[in-house]
Amino acid sequence: MARLLQIFGFLSVLFRGAILTFQSLAAGGIVFLALILRGAYPESDAIRHSCLRWIRRAAIALAAMRAAYGTSYGAMVSARSRWLELRLPPENRTRNAMGRLGPACIVSIGAILLNYGEM
Repeated sequence: MARLLQIFGFLSVLFRGAILTFQSLAAGGIVFLALILRGAYPESDAIRHSCLRWIRRAAIALAAMRAAYGTSYGAMVSARSRWLELRLPPENRTRNAMGRLGPACIVSIGAILLNYGEM
């Protein structure tokens, strides 16, 4: 379980860095379009289209990273709840709650992945 926590911690840092990067690219592109290219010359149409293309790419990558981060977090919670369910004594009330939390996490991961496939 300790190894799984280390892997999740590493993936969490990577996903969070990617989320911040793509979020900054999308927001920065929008601000650039709104403030810099707003009163530009008509020759800036090529720049505007290129900027919109990069904003679209950053937004799609941001959505993908958010879905991947949510999926990995749900998998971690599911694994941890299953581990607790197996380790706790049968009369413990927390064990029953963990037994219900694991399948709920798996269902939510499936819903996220199905929703992601529709995008």
